[in-house]
Amino acid sequence: MISVILIAVSLILGYIVAVGLSIMFVFGAVRMLSSLVRQDQRLTGIYLLLQDGIWFVSAAVAGYAASWIAAESLAPWVGAALLGVVLIGAMWRNTEEVMQRGLIHMLLASGCAVVGVAVGFWLHLS
Repeated sequence: MISVILIAVSLILGYIVAVGLSIMFVFGAVRMLSSLVRQDQRLTGIYLLLQDGIWFVSAAVAGYAASWIAAESLAPWVGAALLGVVLIGAMWRNTEEVMQRGLIHMLLASGCAVVGVAVGFWLHLS
């Protein structure tokens, strides 16, 4: 029971960290590089790739933060897998973002999120 609670708390922490960092990075990029973000009322390819990289960094930091709590459970890598699923689910539920970014960038961002979480957990648990 304690392991389930630890993993649940690590998921909440990881989600808050990942989404918070992603929002901060996106707002910072839009403010500093506004001409790079939009062209002819469409998001530019460079900005979309930057967003994919942002998801990798945000997920890695979130995975590292979540691993501090999940490491005390019996199966910390279950927490990593669940955090990856939660982040992917959050990305794909936002239909407006899916339509703006397109399938390729959504798949790339999903892969970056999963790899980022794995890297974050691996850095702490190894």
